[in-house]
Amino acid sequence: MRKLSLVSVAVTAMLIFIAIIALMEKGPPYPYMFRGASPANVGILGTYGFLQQLKQRYPATIAVFSIENLHIPKNVDHCLYISISPELEYSANDVRKIVAELLKCRRPALLIADEPLYLTLFSKP
Repeated sequence: MRKLSLVSVAVTAMLIFIAIIALMEKGPPYPYMFRGASPANVGILGTYGFLQQLKQRYPATIAVFSIENLHIPKNVDHCLYISISPELEYSANDVRKIVAELLKCRRPALLIADEPLYLTLFSKP
C-alpha cells in the first residue's frame, strides 16, 4: 500500500513540473487586440482616433459595442448614431432599437459607413 502512494506523489509532481514548463513555453498572456474598424482599435484600421476627436468636440459622445447597450436620454436636442463597418448584419430588431432610441432626440441623425451589403436592411420600409 505504501508503494502505491509514493508512485502517486511522484506522478503528481511530474505532472505539475510538466504543466509549469508548458506555461513557461507559452509565455505571458496577451491582452485582447481589437481588429477592424472598432473604436477600441488604436491601429491604422481602427476608429479610436475618430472617437477621441468626437469626444473632444462633443463630450457626451459614447462608444456602443452592443445594440443592447444603446441608450439615449430623452429630450436631447441633437444626436447622431454612427455605424462604421459593422461585423454582423443588422437584424430587424436591431434596426427597431436604433430607430426607437434616435426618436428620443429632437433632431436625430444616422450615418452608416459600410459596404452596401449591410445597408439593405435599413433601406427596406
